[in-house]
Amino acid sequence: MSLKESFIGSVTSSSDLRSVYDFVRKILGDDIISFEQFKTMQDVNPLISHNIKRTLDKGQDQICGFVSLSFLTSSALVGLRSKTLSTLDLNGTHQVNRQSVPAAIYVGAIGADSDKEARRATMKYFDTIMVNYKHKFNNCLIISKPITDEGLAVISKRGFRPMHDVAGLGQLYEL
Repeated sequence: MSLKESFIGSVTSSSDLRSVYDFVRKILGDDIISFEQFKTMQDVNPLISHNIKRTLDKGQDQICGFVSLSFLTSSALVGLRSKTLSTLDLNGTHQVNRQSVPAAIYVGAIGADSDKEARRATMKYFDTIMVNYKHKFNNCLIISKPITDEGLAVISKRGFRPMHDVAGLGQLYEL
């Protein structure tokens, strides 16, 4: 079976937000924003959470990957650039609505189950939506903050460069 046949990516619905958040927490641990922050962000812009589901036998779907984004206001971007705003403090007030052009898109998290197929499907979905968003928003700035060696490799491979003078894990990168 091909990836296209066994995996599907989509924007997370309000009704699935809690289960996707719990999946993100299972993969990344507790050092993430709170569910309340996540919910306020989705209330402003439902495009912040994407999930990748694997189609199981009998047509059931199971979450196997995710992409979490923030569509940042200009003041949020200024705060991140000046280091007066932490990525863990992002919430709905830092998001533009779905109809607005963001000052930047912050890639908050990408993750998947440990099997290669789920990881491949998640990265393929991530690359697709980022191309679409860059086109839709006229090549707006993309920001990320890798917290794992794998995350750093992902953004380095895609041409991200340090936002500030310091490179490495836990630092902001931009594209």
